[in-house]
Amino acid sequence: MRGLVVDDSSVMRKVLTGALSRVNISEVDEAPDGKVAVALVAGDKEYDVILMDWNMPNMKRTGSFLDARYVRIRCIGGLVRLPA
Repeated sequence: MRGLVVDDSSVMRKVLTGALSRVNISEVDEAPDGKVAVALVAGDKEYDVILMDWNMPNMKRTGSFLDARYVRIRCIGGLVRLPA
């Protein structure tokens, strides 16, 4: 299974990546901001789960989730927005 962790805090990315590995999601990509996250989602990879902070740097709209939807988010399992 593949996951994507999106958070501007490197500490939170590490914590969330570790949490995903404990539930057998061993392939995890990380994005430090919404712009990188949208680029990853728009790429060739499909994600089973995406964990993301609600307020992300480098985004024009409120919440990267809205922008991710514009690139036809491909996430099989679900998207979890984390409070700031």
